[in-house]
Amino acid sequence: MVFTGANENEAKFNADELFYSKTDFRGIIQSGNSVFVRVSEYPEEELLKRPHNVIRHPDMPRAVFALFWDFLKNQKVVAAYVKNKSKMGKYYWVFAMAFPMSDGYLSIRLKPSSPLFAQVKKVYEKMSAIEIETSAMEASSQYLHRTLAEELGFASYEEFMRGALEAELRSRDLALGVQDKGLQVKWIADEVLRNVTYASQNCMDSVRTGFEVSSQFLVNMDGLLSQSQHIMKTCESVKMVTTNLTVASAKLGEPGKPLGVVAANLDKLTGEIAQCTKDLDEALKSFRQSAEDMCFTFGSSRFQIEMMDHLIRERVLQAGDLGAQSQTDSEKLIFLERLALLNILIVQNFKKVQETSLALTSSSRSLLHTCKRLSQTTAGMDVIRVVGKIEMARVDEVTGVLASRLKDVEDLTQAFKDSLRVLETDCRQGITNSLRVEQMTADVSNVLGTINSLIVV
Repeated sequence: MVFTGANENEAKFNADELFYSKTDFRGIIQSGNSVFVRVSEYPEEELLKRPHNVIRHPDMPRAVFALFWDFLKNQKVVAAYVKNKSKMGKYYWVFAMAFPMSDGYLSIRLKPSSPLFAQVKKVYEKMSAIEIETSAMEASSQYLHRTLAEELGFASYEEFMRGALEAELRSRDLALGVQDKGLQVKWIADEVLRNVTYASQNCMDSVRTGFEVSSQFLVNMDGLLSQSQHIMKTCESVKMVTTNLTVASAKLGEPGKPLGVVAANLDKLTGEIAQCTKDLDEALKSFRQSAEDMCFTFGSSRFQIEMMDHLIRERVLQAGDLGAQSQTDSEKLIFLERLALLNILIVQNFKKVQETSLALTSSSRSLLHTCKRLSQTTAGMDVIRVVGKIEMARVDEVTGVLASRLKDVEDLTQAFKDSLRVLETDCRQGITNSLRVEQMTADVSNVLGTINSLIVV
């Protein structure tokens, strides 16, 4: 099956356009913005109260929708690439995120453009072919999860969603550039529209910065994991040196007994270091999970807040001249109702952002504490090494092998120190950034409260 056949035309929309639709729990459309109406090519009155699958394209694998609805019915946020069909038979691709609400679901869509999108289209083609051949979704679903893991490098669909959201937001930013400075708020004559526009733009600036900072945590994970792995390998090397030191001391007989004690102490310390290293590994896993959750929730909030800002821009453009007053009370009421709907979703999701922000700070502190404990434990190697040198100086029969083993201990001690120094520095920077994210979440929360007070209908 080919997704973009020569007999099809694309229902086009621009990279800077976003659209949303709200449904009840059965998937019946309750509202949507003007971009959704335009791209779907249905009159608004014809879209309302119809099932959302009215725009479903037959090329789409059924297994994707089954997965999509499974997430929503379990009250989980879900994201997917979706090919839709307009009333006139045109196709259009979207990257869609759907969010559970108290009375249904709200989906926000953007125009996908990342390299990941091109890969997913090929996966969908194969899934559709499997579904045609087998008339079942199970094999198609298995192919999706297997391909995401083995070819695209995502251990789960949740991990794929995080990667796709970040990829699409960054690709969209690249396509739009940095020239967008927002609307000239001071020229908007309608007071409510002017104030809500100003608040929305402040909110969007903060959430974009927060998204960048939270994304940096994942970028830094490679360095943290590299240092952690180096520490673990060093620990294994210390174990090997300890064994060799014990053997070399035993060969000296009675004169080598003091060095044997040194080796035994080093062996005991190595066990403590090994336990600390396991604790470090667990702390890193917890930190990584917190960083991933933070990035996803902040990315989701950024997506929602940009949708709100886009809705406000639509309203300004509908009013014509930026200096014009709102057109009618009815139009103003519809606008405020839609804005209130998005604001409810944003506030609801932003509570999760604040929770994950606090969790990230906590896991950052825990990681630093584990590093410090490992550093303190490792410091004992210096003492043992010095004692070993003293004992070695007292033994006339010291061999080159024995001296070499103690030199190995010295080198490994330094390797521990170097890795832990880098890791501690990164952890301290992580705490600074996580506290910065906490402050930004507080700023955004305050602005959302302001917006809510402006749009009470």
